[in-house]
Amino acid sequence: MKVVIRYLLFFAVCVFFSPIVASAECDYSRMAELNKIASNVQFSYSYEIDDKGIPRFSVNISNIINDIYILDEYGNTFNSDTVKQYSFKNSVNYLIYSNDVNCKNEKLLNKTVTFPNYNIYSKLKECQENSGFELCSNWLSNSSIYSENDFYLKLKEYKRQNDFNNNTNNIEKVDFSNIIFIGLITITIVILIFLVVRRIKNA
Repeated sequence: MKVVIRYLLFFAVCVFFSPIVASAECDYSRMAELNKIASNVQFSYSYEIDDKGIPRFSVNISNIINDIYILDEYGNTFNSDTVKQYSFKNSVNYLIYSNDVNCKNEKLLNKTVTFPNYNIYSKLKECQENSGFELCSNWLSNSSIYSENDFYLKLKEYKRQNDFNNNTNNIEKVDFSNIIFIGLITITIVILIFLVVRRIKNA
């Protein structure tokens, strides 16, 4: 009889405490809510040019609430809206985790902030003299990394093509000037012939 009573008591305790245990679990609906919170975190960046002409990027993070925290690839932790300063690099990776007591340290979202490609050749003297050259802009529109040899080969081709275009334009200007000059002479000769013929007829 005592054994039966013990089992009944054990069963009653399990039934009484099971809702409390269940409510403390990190269930699907809570994780869905946390994931939504993580997706609302906003990342943006700005930059300043230092004394050496190199950009320094600042990553701005907003919409961080108590339910989450963020780690960057360097191990820095962010628990509130903040600005983190970085030296120039192509990207910074962030991991968003749950700070909820029942879903502690659950990974929610991975976010990579990618910076534009800074052109290390843009400050060269050659670029100051050839500002129209595509590889002389501060930012490169593609992710290609050009070697110094490639840069000078492309610059040489650009200058050759640029000189050719300038010479072609000069030739066209000269030819057009010659056409005008020849036309004026022709018109003058025709007028003179007309006047001489008219004088002869009237004589």
